[in-house]
Amino acid sequence: MMSAVDVVEVLDVLEAADVAVFLDGGWGVDALIGAQTREHDDLDVHLSLEDSPRAEALLLAAGFARMDGGREANYVLRDVADRRVDIHTMTIDATGGGDYELADGSTWVWPSRSFSGVGSIAGRRVRCLSPRAQVLGHTGYELSDTDRRDLTLLRERFGAVLGSTSPSNSLWQMAVLCRSRRRRRPLSRCGAKVGSVWLDR
Repeated sequence: MMSAVDVVEVLDVLEAADVAVFLDGGWGVDALIGAQTREHDDLDVHLSLEDSPRAEALLLAAGFARMDGGREANYVLRDVADRRVDIHTMTIDATGGGDYELADGSTWVWPSRSFSGVGSIAGRRVRCLSPRAQVLGHTGYELSDTDRRDLTLLRERFGAVLGSTSPSNSLWQMAVLCRSRRRRRPLSRCGAKVGSVWLDR
């Protein structure tokens, strides 16, 4: 499990060494909300491919070890207390966006706006994916009850930004179609729509 204190500890280690980290997943949602709303098995972070070796070395020195499996673009570090950091690496482009290689070899392209999110964990200011980027990140797979809960929180807090709050336009029904499967294609051109508002273009 990753508590708020654990998250702050990991971020302090990385950011003290000038490794830019953006939170995703459950802690990314809670950071945007500004409060912990549930327990979290791990901490999902995005960082640049260039910073990845340094980030891994820093966390190894802090007692983490790399778990079996994984790949250059995505791997998990775990310590003896079963704290887990799920690292997603991106190639940063000239606009400040990030290219993330999916497991099938295609590329997910994060527009630079995706990294504009700012939140708070245990009173600490943190950088995270924007609300819209969080919604896009919940596409291309069957959503769990936890995913639906997180999307509901985003809708309730940022409904005016993300789209309609009508029950007939639930986020988990509308956030679809955005995984680029066969060629590199910016998410800004994928045609995804949530409620009545087009996502980050």
